[in-house]
Amino acid sequence: MSNKVSPLEASLRRRIATWSKREGVAVEVHCNGLVGQRISTPVQAAVKAFVAEGLNNIAAHAAAGTASVFVRSSGGLLRVLIEDDGVGFSSPGAAGGGLKRLQKLADDVGGTRLLESGKGKGTSLGLEVRI
Repeated sequence: MSNKVSPLEASLRRRIATWSKREGVAVEVHCNGLVGQRISTPVQAAVKAFVAEGLNNIAAHAAAGTASVFVRSSGGLLRVLIEDDGVGFSSPGAAGGGLKRLQKLADDVGGTRLLESGKGKGTSLGLEVRI
């Protein structure tokens, strides 16, 4: 089993650990398939910004105790999923500034932003982009 970590994973883990300590929200990080992948600089920047904005939304709105960040590369797609156990919301159509920024980040790299939430059920934010 390899202990190699991609530069993207290392950067995400550092940023997430700093955020977790500052906000007091436990975050599990799961990365798969990133070692050896050629991920363009714009996509890497978008992934980092997407994760940061997603976590900032959790801090501002979710009242979450825990969160998870999954980053996976497979079949030419890079997928990011950010989940929390917070309060959720029932009208995702009423996107605030954070959700609009997440959409723009996805659009800027030709990706898709995914969003699922329900009042009292937490929130899942996703990004899918071809690499």
